[in-house]
Amino acid sequence: MEKLRFGLRVALSRERLGITQAELSRRSGLSKAIISQIENEKVYAVSTETVKKLAKALKVSPVYLFRGIC
Repeated sequence: MEKLRFGLRVALSRERLGITQAELSRRSGLSKAIISQIENEKVYAVSTETVKKLAKALKVSPVYLFRGIC
């Protein structure tokens, strides 16, 4: 997985919804710190479960987040 692309897709999806990292944290059950680290490319790998939680909270498919495919 390309960390830049993954973090950027998370950030862009969140911004598209008009929500903050704190709100994404609340919706996904992930910490605000990990969301910030993902968006700022400080995480080199994420679990499948994390991708699923983010995708659900961001209303996108896990495949889109992981690979950029709609």
